[in-house]
Amino acid sequence: MKIIGHRGAAGLAPENTLPSFQAALDAGVTWVELDVYAIDQELVVFHDDMLDRCTNGTGPIQSTPLAHLRTLDAGNGAQIPLLQEVLNLLGPDIGVNVELKGPRTARPAIQQIREYVGKGWPPERFLLSSFDHAQVRLAQQEAPDIPRGVLIGRRPVWSARIAEKYGATSLNLNRRSVHRRVVADAHRKGIEVWVYTVNDPAEAERLRDMDVDAIFTDRPDLMLA
Repeated sequence: MKIIGHRGAAGLAPENTLPSFQAALDAGVTWVELDVYAIDQELVVFHDDMLDRCTNGTGPIQSTPLAHLRTLDAGNGAQIPLLQEVLNLLGPDIGVNVELKGPRTARPAIQQIREYVGKGWPPERFLLSSFDHAQVRLAQQEAPDIPRGVLIGRRPVWSARIAEKYGATSLNLNRRSVHRRVVADAHRKGIEVWVYTVNDPAEAERLRDMDVDAIFTDRPDLMLA
């Protein structure tokens, strides 16, 4: 079962910041998850659509100029990073699940991943995922070689069928929505099941017994231990 650092290591350092991704590396992860918005022709790594929870700024991230975003404190003095800064920190041996948050984010994310693949990074070390399945479809059409994940907040009866429709390699489910039958159905279709966000080792053991393929966690140090 893969242990994926959620927003880096959000339980150890401010989420989606370079210190958080460094903490995930220090814990020994082989995969991390992060969230991106396209702002002023750059991809910024940030989760919420509002700045208030995670920074000393206020208001919607999508209407805030990049120059101002870069002046904000995202926790303990850290900046909101660019995707390229995070990738440069992680290096080509760490898998990266890039969750597409804002609208019209798929194409710039594909373009940036292509740049790194051109430098020799394996395309299978990336996963593009989103709750916005239109963006997953766009990635399917324009970048079929980059793996895709379908995010689903609650469990539809045929959730694996939804992932199959978009040629996804993973079905990313809320931990409250996982059921052994859903896992088995996904596996029959050749689709992995990745579960978010798991911070209790006992729950992680239960999911492993259910044959879940990966978990996202704020505490990769605990899960790897």
